[in-house]
Amino acid sequence: MEKLDNSREHTNTLPELKIWKHRSILPILQWGMGIWISTAELAWSVAREWWIWTLSAGAVHMIPIYKKYRANLFRQAIKNSPNGKLSKDDHRCLFKEANIFCIKEEIKRAKEISQWNGKIFINIMVASKDYNECVKAACEAGVDGIVSGAGLPKDLHKLTSEYPDIALVPILSQAKWVGVLIDVWNRPYEVKCEMKSNKTTTINGQKIENREWKLYQEDWAELLVKTDNTGNIIIVGDREYRYDKDMSDNTITLTKQYEWKIPDAIILEDPSKAGGHLWAIKWKISEVNNPQTTLEVAVPATINVLKEKNIDIPVIAAWWIVTRKDIDRMLALWVKWVQMWSLFLTTEESNAHPDFKNKVINATMEDVGTYNSSAFYPARYLKESLENEDIEGVTAKCKSCLYECLNNCALRDWIPGYAQICIQKKLVASTKWSSGKWLKFIWYPFTPEGENKITSLLKEIKNPTWIIEITFPTVKEIMEILQK
Repeated sequence: MEKLDNSREHTNTLPELKIWKHRSILPILQWGMGIWISTAELAWSVAREWWIWTLSAGAVHMIPIYKKYRANLFRQAIKNSPNGKLSKDDHRCLFKEANIFCIKEEIKRAKEISQWNGKIFINIMVASKDYNECVKAACEAGVDGIVSGAGLPKDLHKLTSEYPDIALVPILSQAKWVGVLIDVWNRPYEVKCEMKSNKTTTINGQKIENREWKLYQEDWAELLVKTDNTGNIIIVGDREYRYDKDMSDNTITLTKQYEWKIPDAIILEDPSKAGGHLWAIKWKISEVNNPQTTLEVAVPATINVLKEKNIDIPVIAAWWIVTRKDIDRMLALWVKWVQMWSLFLTTEESNAHPDFKNKVINATMEDVGTYNSSAFYPARYLKESLENEDIEGVTAKCKSCLYECLNNCALRDWIPGYAQICIQKKLVASTKWSSGKWLKFIWYPFTPEGENKITSLLKEIKNPTWIIEITFPTVKEIMEILQK
């Protein structure tokens, strides 16, 4: 493998920027594409060029390199089962265990491949069933930043409170939600406790009450909580919480004011041009093209919100950004960075199937559609990749689900009106086979005249007569053309 030379000079006409403590040679954030497209191999190529890259936490255990581990995990579970069989709950727990383990391993593998150079970010969807556990696993594995969308990451600051050096980058679509998230992150936190025991001890002839409580909070482990002698402070581990002293029903309310915490950057996604699951207003497909979520409106409004709160953080544009002209246009709106997706999907280093890459490169406006995903978000995709009877006017038809990868799933929960497909299965399939109806997400890479900007850029990289089906561009070739 080529050695990563972090002393080499880059001929660069774009600004160098930082997210928190993490430097980027270019103002470009590569999108964390799931499932198993943004892996350690693509990360290595990106790190080699500009030092910050993004993995995806989606179904990491399905990456081929972890097939043997996954098989052994299930084989051992079957061996240990009293009847030699696994229940639906067993499958669910094993898939969860496998993904948490593989997230840690993939971060470790990415660090090793990149020779511990560059900075690793990971994209974790709020809509994921095991969101909290995925965040904690990434933190424990030493990730440098967490990108989080497909929902409001209202608890991300709590989950990462023990890891202050990790950059937190939420994905939003409106200035309103930027203000809401900052307010939520800095709101006093309350939680109920139930009395566990009430012991009285005597020290030097003085009776002292030592009340013990059980602290319950969603997705937290049970913690032992104690009052001090004054009865005014609750101690949980090494943290102190003020509480309202009302023990008539053997419960108390803790209030914790977290330290002032703001996102380290904001990604603003324009749902009219973005890809995959879209941050449309009220998550409705009819709101995908709402003017309020276009970057021309959302960026200035977000900058105003940040100024009002006296906050100076980068705003990153997630748009139909393909060319250097696109990047310059976004930087002129006072964004500090841009985020790119489909262009990197087509690279030689991407794990996407060659057929998938060619479909993206050769796509026309008529090939791209939007549908109501089973995750309850509008989603942009290549039309040929799904059957219409699975996504339009459908009735509920799921028989069982072993993955349970989403908090809310129209397929699993028998909710009609949304696509009746398993997103995880379909996305995995799109990386393996060139034929068949597999889900292929795409951004909107077209000019107003209908030209596919990816095709034009790649022909500029190679030559006008370049045969796309034979070879794909490298990350290095893309970055060289974008820096001119």
